[in-house]
Amino acid sequence: QHLKKKKKKKKAKELTSQLKMKAFLLILLVLYSSQLSSCAEVVSPDGVIVRSEGLKEIATNLSIAWKVYENDTIMIEFKAPTSGWVGVGFGSTTSMKDADFYYVEGSALVDSKGTENAKPITDPNQHGTDFSVMRENGITTMKFTRPLDTGDNDDYVFVPGQEVPALWAYGESTTLEYHGKTTRGFTTFTLTEKAFSSGVNTIASGRIVRFRAYNDGSKKQMVFEFTAPTTGWLGIGFGVSGTMAGGDIVYYAAEVNNGPWKLKDSKASSNDAPTDDASQDATFLKYTSGTGTSTIRFVREFNTGDSNDFVIPDQGTFDVIWACGHNDILDYHGKPHRGSITLTIANNDDEQSGGSSRNSPFSPYVLLAFLCFSYWI
Repeated sequence: QHLKKKKKKKKAKELTSQLKMKAFLLILLVLYSSQLSSCAEVVSPDGVIVRSEGLKEIATNLSIAWKVYENDTIMIEFKAPTSGWVGVGFGSTTSMKDADFYYVEGSALVDSKGTENAKPITDPNQHGTDFSVMRENGITTMKFTRPLDTGDNDDYVFVPGQEVPALWAYGESTTLEYHGKTTRGFTTFTLTEKAFSSGVNTIASGRIVRFRAYNDGSKKQMVFEFTAPTTGWLGIGFGVSGTMAGGDIVYYAAEVNNGPWKLKDSKASSNDAPTDDASQDATFLKYTSGTGTSTIRFVREFNTGDSNDFVIPDQGTFDVIWACGHNDILDYHGKPHRGSITLTIANNDDEQSGGSSRNSPFSPYVLLAFLCFSYWI
């Protein structure tokens, strides 16, 4: 009888241990899944690199979210607990005066300017695009996109990496009216950069090469930006120094004078014009030109898988050549208009993800689950 009780007790203990282990594994799975889902994507669905993104929770069902893209646009989303009008502004944390204010009246987005603590004045130039508004269960969400810098003196200029002063308001009416003291407020948020490494190399005579490196967990990409004092073609190359031969060249030029311009991924076999690759692995992001200066911005993967393309190192230095011309089509640049530089990648990916690798299965969440389990048993 005593032996039977002992066996029964042992079996119950084993069953309890098995249940605890299953519970622990379930906790571990949930926590690990939440960790993976919290790693925000770097690339948006349309392929444009996301330079900064975030969410500022102000109160229940009251928040400001944003995404800054590498084509120098920003998406703003404002949510408020009302079925009426909603509005969000930038550039002030004390009053409506001088604020760049966007509000939804009915189903229309209005870009306006605050001149005093009263109804803002509608801008003659409206800069909100890709606008949408959704009203559901007593909550209204407005979303729109605009350039970081619209060029309009009445509009706030967003700068990646800097803090944004913001204000918000909402009302129960579908038309803009006085909001009252409890349905308006002020806050700030910072456009924190997502790049794990970045750099600027200023070359003589107004030539600048910038880069920003991103990692979304599945691939690494680098955004390059080349500025030069010309309105003609621009080009930079990788993996060589002091010569074009063997270089992986990306250039922006027209195929014929006065024709459309295109970004081309090419390979140089000598110090002559490069040959365009069969696989075009550089993606155009933005081109600006004015007052005798032009800038080209594009993105490519660290390792494109193309044997003609240079493999960018995960960290350390690599050589870059640059050149520019004064014509639309790619032609000889001349000695004053070409050169070589070295770029350095400081791999700060761990710092970007809060001190732990985004690809590592071990994290503070796993440690927390382990401590909980240890205490439980």
